[in-house]
Amino acid sequence: MNIYDGEKTDKGFEFFYWNLSYRRRLIRLLWTTPIVLFVIFFSVDNFEMSLKNVIVISFLILIYVVQYIYNFLKWKNII
Repeated sequence: MNIYDGEKTDKGFEFFYWNLSYRRRLIRLLWTTPIVLFVIFFSVDNFEMSLKNVIVISFLILIYVVQYIYNFLKWKNII
């Protein structure tokens, strides 16, 4: 048996991300949105950004959006 196959927590506090249900993962992701936005705006604050910085920020935003879509679809049992 894999540690990821156990019962998922849907109520109360759970420290480990992989023990959460997809609904709770989505909620945790939404709670971290202000932090992600702060980091993005802090990174974009200087106007002399290199192409490398733009690519890294774009990649991180893409990962965040894909993670949100995946958790939402798994929560709704669409995929």
